[in-house]
Amino acid sequence: MKTVRLQYYALFREKAARESEEVQTTARTAGDLYEELAERYHFGMGAKHVRVAVNESFQGMDVELNPGDHLVFIPPVSGG
Repeated sequence: MKTVRLQYYALFREKAARESEEVQTTARTAGDLYEELAERYHFGMGAKHVRVAVNESFQGMDVELNPGDHLVFIPPVSGG
């Protein structure tokens, strides 16, 4: 099990009811972790619609996680 830090924005902040948190996870990849969080907080959107930054660098959902990683899952944004 590893501990990672999460920062939430927009819809994900609303659904998680927090700005950030540290979680312990057995997830191997960012995608695995996103699926855990989506189930826990009912994000209601598949991973294919979400971007992820790991340690301030955009990555694919298949990036492997390491203890202490800092992740930001970014939902699609629209506006005018």
